[in-house]
Amino acid sequence: MVKNMKNMLNILYGDLHFQGKIDFIIVPLKVLYIIYSIPFLVFAFLLVARSFGTFGSPKNEKFGIVKKVLLHIADIFWSFVFWGIIINVLLGNYSTK
Repeated sequence: MVKNMKNMLNILYGDLHFQGKIDFIIVPLKVLYIIYSIPFLVFAFLLVARSFGTFGSPKNEKFGIVKKVLLHIADIFWSFVFWGIIINVLLGNYSTK
């Protein structure tokens, strides 16, 4: 389970080390992307934890370009949905009055 989550995090965010001058621009953008995608990460972690005993995941799963693009699209879409729900709940737009 931990290896699969590490693999997903590595695919989504890559390396966060400063190695060159351009990394001073790229790493802060990656940090913003991490903050934006926190709801998706929590949701994905809970799904993996729930299904860990039921569905075995392949140990040597290959992530091609299509899977990487679809993972990023899912991350962006579901984070947008979850942030919308979180903000509406905090603002009280989902009250039961």
